[in-house]
Amino acid sequence: MKNQEQLKNKFSRNVKLLNLKPKLGLGKAVSTIRITNGLTCEIKEGNWELKTDMAEQVGGSASAPSPGVLGRAEYTEFIQSFKTDNGYEIPGEFAIGTAFKE
Repeated sequence: MKNQEQLKNKFSRNVKLLNLKPKLGLGKAVSTIRITNGLTCEIKEGNWELKTDMAEQVGGSASAPSPGVLGRAEYTEFIQSFKTDNGYEIPGEFAIGTAFKE
């Protein structure tokens, strides 16, 4: 695993590059999503395949993680990128969730 200084340098270079040539930041990836068995989704992008489903309480079959897992992972990646780019270090692991009363 790369140390924080190496990651910060990579992010800084990317920021400079994208400021000079913004079009390089435009993505060309294509995701294909197929809805199967009610609320189950099969997601493909390049060589990657993912599957999501909703809980039984909302009409899914709970055969895979909910799409919220991907959203929380994306948020975590954003936090990590921001903190790395700004020189902060995030040790270990942390949890993101939503608390609500039933």
